[in-house]
Amino acid sequence: MPKDTRVEIYRIIEKDWPAHETEIAKKLGLKGEQKKVVALINYHVKKLQEEEKVMSKKIGRARVVWPQEIEKLRFIHEMLK
Repeated sequence: MPKDTRVEIYRIIEKDWPAHETEIAKKLGLKGEQKKVVALINYHVKKLQEEEKVMSKKIGRARVVWPQEIEKLRFIHEMLK
């Protein structure tokens, strides 16, 4: 998969957050064995985390992802309370 796959994944996360890995795969139109597709999305999500563009949290067996900008806004909101 080309590097612009990561850019597409980031755009999906920015547009529809919080996002789940299988939801991202569906929006990208990826088909195949679910484990492989989720592993591919998970790889790109981890790279986006390293670049500090997104944050993720594992809830049960599902990983939920949201943009880093939202976390900054949440922090500001907490400070204003």
